Amino acid sequence: MAVVPTARRRSDLGILSQVDITAALPCDFAEVREGLLFISAAPVTRLWRAEYPAALGLCIAAIVEGTQGELEGIPHDVELVVCDQDGVVLAELKAGIQVAEAQGVAPGEALQLPMVFNLTGLMLGAPGAYDLRLRVDGGQALGQPERTVTVRAAVTQNAPGGALA
Repeated sequence: MAVVPTARRRSDLGILSQVDITAALPCDFAEVREGLLFISAAPVTRLWRAEYPAALGLCIAAIVEGTQGELEGIPHDVELVVCDQDGVVLAELKAGIQVAEAQGVAPGEALQLPMVFNLTGLMLGAPGAYDLRLRVDGGQALGQPERTVTVRAAVTQNAPGGALA
């Protein structure tokens, strides 16, 4: 499953009370341009490779969400950890986000910040399940769970072009 709904706490005023990852999609390609997220071929849940080691060949398109008060002027760390089926960490990518000033936003309105993690060159040693774990601010600092998506890699004699959703 690529996108998992996450429960978000609300204050007595109905304002979201934590920064969260509201979407995480493995895809063939993604980019952020002018604040918009462009995604091609998603969600990828299976990879077919003729032999291993082989390149993962994916991007992770993500949306980080929070209110103006949670994001404006406050730095947040977003981390992507890639693990194999035995829990061995293959890669860790970290990015920082901070909104300088959000204009035209109503109090309590959620802001969505698109992000892309490029994993096209990450080498997979063998077929199997690979977990892609995204966390904001360490994952548990504010009580939110991490968001995990799993991509399964398999061997095929006639690779149908690499990725198959």
